[in-house]
Amino acid sequence: GKILGYKDQYGWNNVYPEGLYNFLVYIKEKYKNPKIYITENGIASSKISNPLKDEHRIAYVAAHLNATKAAIDDGVNVQGYFLWAAFDTFEFQAGYSGNWGLYHIDFNDTLKRIPTDAAKWYTKYLTSDLRH
Repeated sequence: GKILGYKDQYGWNNVYPEGLYNFLVYIKEKYKNPKIYITENGIASSKISNPLKDEHRIAYVAAHLNATKAAIDDGVNVQGYFLWAAFDTFEFQAGYSGNWGLYHIDFNDTLKRIPTDAAKWYTKYLTSDLRH
């Protein structure tokens, strides 16, 4: 019954990266350390005024990557980590109203794909020594 983490200001999600760490360690201990692939981890931006300035997404991804790295350092067998989502998409409950991806899709102007600040940060992260 206790709410963990903090409420994201641009969406409806509570953010609690420690929960990811705890869950990964739990899986390791409960199921004899199987291979784990995190296939969708990310945060929407449904209330953001400029979808290209998604600093909250950078903070979210960085915190969850750090939690995943801590779990790996503690022996959890994480084999892959994939962000959700690469591009703004149609969501069944929200249509095209939210900004979901690292690349903003301009649905009003020939579907241009524009990298957000988070996309630029993540590209730099993947190609630098930040991840070590």
